[in-house]
Amino acid sequence: MPRVHSRTKRRGGKTYTCDKCREPIEPQQRYYTSSFRYGGTRTRHETCGYPRPSELTQSRLSEVYAAMETLQDNADTWETEEDAQQAAQDAADVVREVVEAYTEAAEHFGGQGENQERAEQLESFADDLESWQPPYLADYTEEGEEEPDLHAWREAAASEVPECPL
Repeated sequence: MPRVHSRTKRRGGKTYTCDKCREPIEPQQRYYTSSFRYGGTRTRHETCGYPRPSELTQSRLSEVYAAMETLQDNADTWETEEDAQQAAQDAADVVREVVEAYTEAAEHFGGQGENQERAEQLESFADDLESWQPPYLADYTEEGEEEPDLHAWREAAASEVPECPL
C-alpha cells in the first residue's frame, strides 16, 4: 500500500485536482497525496476524507475492502437482523469471487504460494461473514417501550461484523 502524506498547497506552482470531488486544490488548503509504484500520484482534499483502504491498493483485495466498506457504510439502513445478514452475505459473495481469482492464480504455481495463502485466508473470512449473526434486535428494546433502539443496535451489529484478515 502506498503511504499517504498530508500537505498544504502553497501559492502558485502546479495546480492539483481532488480525485474525489474533482475541484481544484486552492492555495493554503490541506490535502492528501498517495502514489503507487507504477501509477500516478493521487490527491484529495483533507475535507473529502482520508483515502480508504480500497483506494490504497491495486490488487484484487481492493474489491474485498470495498465490499466491507459498503457493508459498514450501509449499516444505518438495516431495519432487521435479516437485513444485516443479507448485507454480510453480499459481502461474502464478493469475497468468494476474489477467492476464485486467487485460487486460479495459484494453480499456475502448483496450488501453492502467496496467492493460495490469500485464497485460504479469504475463504475462511467469507465463511465467517456467512455465519455471522447480528445481535438480537429485541435486546435493544427498553422496558415499557415498543420500538427497539435501532441506532444502538446498528452500531453494535456493525462493530461485531468480522474484519478482513488481510
